[in-house]
Amino acid sequence: MHIHFERHHRFTLARLLDSLGFALLLVVAVMAFVVVLGAIATGATS
Repeated sequence: MHIHFERHHRFTLARLLDSLGFALLLVVAVMAFVVVLGAIATGATS
C-alpha cells in the first residue's frame, strides 16, 4: 500500500512539473507576443 501511494505521488508530481513547464512556456509566449505588439505600436506611433 505504501509503495502504491509513493508511486502515485511521484506520478502526480511528474504531472505537476509537466503542467508547470507548459504554463511557463505559455507565459513566455504571451510575454513575447506583448513585446512584439508593443514594438509594433511604438513603431506605428513614431
